[in-house]
Amino acid sequence: MAWLAEHRDGTLFELRDTLSAQGIAISKSALHRFLVRHGQTRKKELATR
Repeated sequence: MAWLAEHRDGTLFELRDTLSAQGIAISKSALHRFLVRHGQTRKKELATR
């Protein structure tokens, strides 16, 4: 969860790669379901002009 706070604009793929580097194997869909259950979903913020 700390990664999410530090990388506000991070993607599921980036989070999965970070977990993989720590020896945790998880699919993108399983990761998404975990985040939804814990209320950690959010849309990427659009760049402002």
